[in-house]
Amino acid sequence: PRVYDIRSTKLGDGFVVWWSDVTDRVLARVELEKQARMGEIAALTAENAPIGQALVSREGVFTQVNPAFCRISGHSAESLIGCTFQDITHPDDLDADLEQATALANHEIDDYVMEKRYLRPDGSVVWALLAVSVVRDERGRPRFFVSQIEDITERKAALQEMQRLAMSDALTGLPNRMLLM
Repeated sequence: PRVYDIRSTKLGDGFVVWWSDVTDRVLARVELEKQARMGEIAALTAENAPIGQALVSREGVFTQVNPAFCRISGHSAESLIGCTFQDITHPDDLDADLEQATALANHEIDDYVMEKRYLRPDGSVVWALLAVSVVRDERGRPRFFVSQIEDITERKAALQEMQRLAMSDALTGLPNRMLLM
């Protein structure tokens, strides 16, 4: 259905009526309002998400981070925005992360998931499960990366403790037969 703007003016004993088709203008306004609502919903979702979320430029620079990522990384949003993920990635995990990001940017993979360590400002290390995808422009070039980060430090510590217990005698704490084999 079309939308018309109808106007009339009294002229003598009659009326002059004219109308114009404003369908495109109305549809454009509705679309803008829809996009604004979606943007608001996306912002609220990121702000209240239980896991870390970050938008990262093609160059690896953090452009947006949510409070959960700030808690996980130990950095404030102000200190993260403008720095690169390389700045806070543990050196032993950096090459693998860069390799995956390059493959993602070059259309070799659609996304990637990896366990990696982040360096906190106090020098401590946090283990994270990182999932990354890319948003591309109309030509297929990367615009930015979307990262989701879950703190798995406790899980990694529990696994390490289970491995230690499996390899040592419960009574003495000495290496057991399993470790020797």
